[in-house]
Amino acid sequence: MKNNNKFTIVGLLVASIMLFAGLAEASQVLDPTDIGIGARPIGMGRAYTAVADDVSSLFTNPAGLAQKKSVKFLTMWGNMMAEVPYNVVGASVPMWGGTVGLGYAGLQVGGIRESVLVNGVPELTGSEGSFNNSSINLAYATDIISIPMFSKLKAFSSSKAGISFKMVSQGFSGFSSFEPVENSGFDMDLGLISKINDDTNLGFSIKNLIPGNNIGKDELPTSVNVGISRYFSRFNLLTDLDIDMETTRNLLLRAGFGWNPSAPLKIRMGLDQKPNAGSTITNLAAGIGLSFKGISFDYAYHTFAGLPEMSTHFFSICITGEEQKPVQVEEKSPPAPVQQKSKETRKKKAPVKKKSRVIVHP
Repeated sequence: MKNNNKFTIVGLLVASIMLFAGLAEASQVLDPTDIGIGARPIGMGRAYTAVADDVSSLFTNPAGLAQKKSVKFLTMWGNMMAEVPYNVVGASVPMWGGTVGLGYAGLQVGGIRESVLVNGVPELTGSEGSFNNSSINLAYATDIISIPMFSKLKAFSSSKAGISFKMVSQGFSGFSSFEPVENSGFDMDLGLISKINDDTNLGFSIKNLIPGNNIGKDELPTSVNVGISRYFSRFNLLTDLDIDMETTRNLLLRAGFGWNPSAPLKIRMGLDQKPNAGSTITNLAAGIGLSFKGISFDYAYHTFAGLPEMSTHFFSICITGEEQKPVQVEEKSPPAPVQQKSKETRKKKAPVKKKSRVIVHP
């Protein structure tokens, strides 16, 4: 038995999830947010760096939290490989001169039966284990001009900046072929969104900025995302194009659009590239959304080229409160000074007018 090649179902499971997230070539630790956050961004092929106007930006481009100064809430769920539940929940509140957000994204599955290969035939060992992976993000975003060092730069008057601190955890337990493993650590994301004009945004984010093995004996790869979005008001069409750059993999592209044919209905499609054995593969995504009075119900379907069992359905609910408008204080001009009369002036009396006499000629 000891000389046989052992494997576990959870090993295959985690390898598939890492492949889906595009991290298998770079790290043995998975950042679950790389799968996608929110059915709306996923339906656009995750091309969302320059859009980022809801709570999903907490995990992708934290600067987006400051675009709408209102209370926001998001929850999403989906089953990876139809077996592994993936859940997201997040909220943001305007405070401290900007917007503060807190969110959780994670995979957790138990009851995984372990098996080993005996003469090429898998046999159950009788032990059951579990796998968990999660990220807890705390973010803050504000107008760049409210930051002292940028306050006098007019070029940043319409720009937002954000920072997100996250604690990533991943663990295996309950398997007889290896000891329980639990890795956790901290990392950081930075984001920027700038409005070029009323219809065009430029987005920029750096994920996993802290270098070194800060997640146990491993680290999350640093990636730089640049995106540009444009809204074509004539067609009610929102478009976004993202470029994902990372030193350990090829240049990846993401593109998506969202069409609003009627007030409550949104239709989305996108292309999402991921690394695959030194090259790239292009996945398809599509989605639909219904919104009513600040509440949005969204659905997305994401494929994975070559692995149809990885294709996943995602559902999310997003709630956006009424946007807070800045209070404008009217400046009142000071009252005119009251001129006090001197004693001499008060003593003077107004001149007495003499009555003129009218002479009547006979």
